[in-house]
Amino acid sequence: MRYVRDAIMTGANTIIADNPRLTVRLADKGGTTRRQPLRIIVDGQGRTPPHSRIFAEPGKTIVVLADNVTEEIKRPLKEAGAELLELPAPEGMIDLKALLKKLGEREITSILVEAGGTLVGSLFDQGLVDKVVVFLAPLIIGGAEGRPAVAGRGVACLADCPRLKRVRVARVGEDVMVSGYIKG
Repeated sequence: MRYVRDAIMTGANTIIADNPRLTVRLADKGGTTRRQPLRIIVDGQGRTPPHSRIFAEPGKTIVVLADNVTEEIKRPLKEAGAELLELPAPEGMIDLKALLKKLGEREITSILVEAGGTLVGSLFDQGLVDKVVVFLAPLIIGGAEGRPAVAGRGVACLADCPRLKRVRVARVGEDVMVSGYIKG
């Protein structure tokens, strides 16, 4: 089976909290484009609700599950139209290197990750990030219970932080976009 080469990836927590569509929508035109990215949900435990909007959208969706998830959990996801990809999940977390290897075998060469801190932090922890694009909105949310944009192990000192090179800053409407490549 051949997919489009571009994909968008998120985690189960984002699907549960935000119920996103993860589709390309034409700016200022109100429509959608025919060529949708492959949507990938990293969900080790199979918590993605089968009634999520992502399954009603055009295009393909892969749900990545731990290889020990029961048929009782898998069946509703398949019925919703998801392709299931089962991978090892040491300590309950999907093996992201194995996932990227499988996606590479499908000739998927570019993945946009639009996810919460858990998945993003895991990708950084494992050195699997090439480029960062961050949008900053002129909003201050705050709160002691706020979630970090990048969770994971983090670093012990600032000298260990991943640094960006070829940094670009641009305004996008009221937001500011900062992008750059991880120094390697």
